[in-house]
Amino acid sequence: MSLKSVNGDFKVNYTLYCDGNEINGSDGTIAQATGQKPIEAVKMSIENAQSNYHIFYRTKLKGQGWQSWVKDGIISGQIGNDSVVEDIQVKLIISNNANNMVKPKIAVDIGHNVHRPMARGSINGAYSEDYLTKAVGEKVIYKLRTKGYDVVNTLPKGRYTQSDELKYRSDIANKNKAGKFVSIYFNSFNDGVGNGSEVYYSTKEGSSKIAQKVVNNLSNSFGFKNRGAQPQGDLYVLNNTNMPGILVEACFITNQNDMDKFIAKGEQAYDIIADAIVNGILD
Repeated sequence: MSLKSVNGDFKVNYTLYCDGNEINGSDGTIAQATGQKPIEAVKMSIENAQSNYHIFYRTKLKGQGWQSWVKDGIISGQIGNDSVVEDIQVKLIISNNANNMVKPKIAVDIGHNVHRPMARGSINGAYSEDYLTKAVGEKVIYKLRTKGYDVVNTLPKGRYTQSDELKYRSDIANKNKAGKFVSIYFNSFNDGVGNGSEVYYSTKEGSSKIAQKVVNNLSNSFGFKNRGAQPQGDLYVLNNTNMPGILVEACFITNQNDMDKFIAKGEQAYDIIADAIVNGILD
């Protein structure tokens, strides 16, 4: 990759992210991925420019399409989850309001759905927690992207132990410098009595406010018992991510009353939960 400013008053600097490495280039020098590995993400900045000059850029990821526009030193693409950058678009913006032209990056963590010798997550008849979290999580990602947000999908690919899996999820959010983190689960308890929605929140500023909005949205949308916003406790992903974060327990898959309320919404149930999460994150 080679990128050069046609304006001699400033130069363009860029970093390519490839297979765990960072390759730096500047104003016409060629930066190449090592070992012919594909580029996962890119970061750009301009040097010696006027204060109201900003570089905006976006990447096209294989299988995902064009990502949202980012600016001045923000990572575009996705580090560490086998993404492949197929194309890059760049433009120069002259504005004193550039910060308000870019939306924050959000990490979406789809619970479970990682191959292991023993299955994880609860099952209630035709409904498995793996399926529910994936169906809701993918809708959350889609809805955020259609609203112009850059989304990092932290779901690991391949086989992992539980400890490695949780570290991977947190590392992906941190490496990509997400501004918010949301982890999506359905709850369970072996007596079948536990019921309702609850949302855990991290110690990072603003997390508890997001959690309260999401749990209120879920409870109001389905009539689930509102179990409230809860401190993170020993939840690994909330303890080990660097940004405001929440972990959603949408309802109890082991409670038939909860599931009846969910099933009564038909195919719209997944969209309703996704909307409750998205609106709570963005309000």
